[in-house]
Amino acid sequence: MQKNLEFTFKNQPLTPAICEPLITECFAGRKVTRNAIVKEVTQMHLLRGGLESEAIDVPRTIKKALENLRKKQLATKHPSYSYWIIYPKENTKTTQQHKNQNNLEKENINSNEDTIVLGAGSGSVYLFYFPEYKKDSLEKWKCKIGKTKGRTKDRIFSEATRLPEKPIIPVEIRSDNPLLLEKTIHYILTYRNQKDNNSGGGKEWFITNPKEFIEIAQSITKEIY
Repeated sequence: MQKNLEFTFKNQPLTPAICEPLITECFAGRKVTRNAIVKEVTQMHLLRGGLESEAIDVPRTIKKALENLRKKQLATKHPSYSYWIIYPKENTKTTQQHKNQNNLEKENINSNEDTIVLGAGSGSVYLFYFPEYKKDSLEKWKCKIGKTKGRTKDRIFSEATRLPEKPIIPVEIRSDNPLLLEKTIHYILTYRNQKDNNSGGGKEWFITNPKEFIEIAQSITKEIY
């Protein structure tokens, strides 16, 4: 698919029609902000030999592409401001919902809380926790902050046989340098004395919450999520 896209769109300015397959390729099966879509699709198009958009307002070009995908049942506007859910091209929304549910059951991933995907990049830094940890906590509770060069759910699924219950994955932050971002977040939380030293699950557990995790990442990357 990548080679076809490179040949088809080479030396062409970015348009809504070109954005549509790029959005599907980059974000199928994910919930993501429009800002992240703008950044990653623009970067991918230029790297593959495409030209910059002739439109002054590139976000408007992406918005038009997203509206076209919505009409084709390949995207849905999430109730949360500026978030979109992107579906694979070969599936309708209904088919994909059933597919996602089957995958969630297979992978032992809790679907009670959607994963918010922020930023753009080839890897991710993610936060997950177990419902039991949050149950009696008012503000902060034990969460694991890890990294992966691939899909977050695939990474967590690799640990599924050792997990005590189905994890909640409220947020992941895409990054081209997930190792550095993860280490910096760990360092800041450790400096704040929020490392969970009593955990037997490893060195990546901290007493925090998704909101603090996002705020720290934002202060590091200087991006607005």
